Amino acid sequence: MSGKALLDQFGSLEDPRQSWKVLYPLAEILLCVLCATMAGADDFVEIE
Repeated sequence: MSGKALLDQFGSLEDPRQSWKVLYPLAEILLCVLCATMAGADDFVEIE
């Protein structure tokens, strides 16, 4: 599955954050977390 396809899938999720606090789209954050997890990141510090 391509990155674009994953972004499309994540894009269908509802974003519960307050819109004025959003710096990055939820789909992009989720894709980064998925990639970092697949690369062996175990916690927030490693993902950051």
